[in-house]
Amino acid sequence: MLKSLEKRLSEVGLEIHPEKTRIVYCKKENRNGSHTHEKFDFLGYTFRARLVKSKHGEFFTGFIPAISDQAKKGIRSRIREMELQFRASQELTDLSKALNPKIRGDELLW
Repeated sequence: MLKSLEKRLSEVGLEIHPEKTRIVYCKKENRNGSHTHEKFDFLGYTFRARLVKSKHGEFFTGFIPAISDQAKKGIRSRIREMELQFRASQELTDLSKALNPKIRGDELLW
């Protein structure tokens, strides 16, 4: 599979990074096999088998993304940098005005 992907990508001028690329087994409800690599991280998400609830209320195993451990660690670090424990005397509305731009992705300096 990897060779055919390399060939196809080279046709359009792209190449696979040999250290970053691997074939991942997408374990799901109807796939009972196993493999060395059953999850991967991409753009801050970890894709792996997880318990999912269908629109009919039934549970099954699906291969879906969720926030990665590395992304969670970064978010926790940024929250600690805000030193919110020293802002206990501030009103909740003032805190929300200060935090909302950060939550939206705009940077606001204290």
